[in-house]
Amino acid sequence: MGRRVVVNTGALAAANLGRIVVSFLIQLVVARRLGLDVLGQYTVAMAYLNISQVLCEAGLPLWIVREIAHRPTYRRAYFRRSLALQWIAAALVWLALTGLTAILPYPLATRQAIFLVGLSLPFFAVASAAGTIFQAGERLDLLLIVEIATNGLILLASLFVVARAGTVAHLLAVVVAAQALPGRSQESSADVETGDGRCLGRQQGRDGSVARTHVEHPT
Repeated sequence: MGRRVVVNTGALAAANLGRIVVSFLIQLVVARRLGLDVLGQYTVAMAYLNISQVLCEAGLPLWIVREIAHRPTYRRAYFRRSLALQWIAAALVWLALTGLTAILPYPLATRQAIFLVGLSLPFFAVASAAGTIFQAGERLDLLLIVEIATNGLILLASLFVVARAGTVAHLLAVVVAAQALPGRSQESSADVETGDGRCLGRQQGRDGSVARTHVEHPT
């Protein structure tokens, strides 16, 4: 138990630190090679993305982690419901961003950047729902692996874009693509993590629980 807590805490800290370092390096390189105008467009778009991601989650991860801790056999059902709700939230937030781009007093390039970054929200919904399952199962080490792959891909691709004198649209396309690839991977991994009803029943039996059947939907 103690070792698992240390591993999970270290994985979470490392993932957060990695995101901060990658973001700082990209902004530094963009400012030096592409100029302050492109940096401003990029940082504004990323700021809207961060806010949009919080809105997409709608507080679901904390609630689902708590519920799964009490009812682990419903893990698959909670994953599906979380994914569906966050997809809906992502669509609504993206529509809101689309509306904002028409009225915000930003230059055209900045408004286009905000619109483009919204493309990553459906993929973020998948990653968030899958990450919640890993967190509930105390498998933050798996999340760290995905974070390393995602941030590494973003950093390398962004450096390539900068080296080729790309635009802010190219930089944001990197963000969308990097979010999409791990999102699909995490969805598959989370599906394995939840397992089907028979697997969950056997696992509960090994843990000493009296529950040996899996009910697909919580009440």
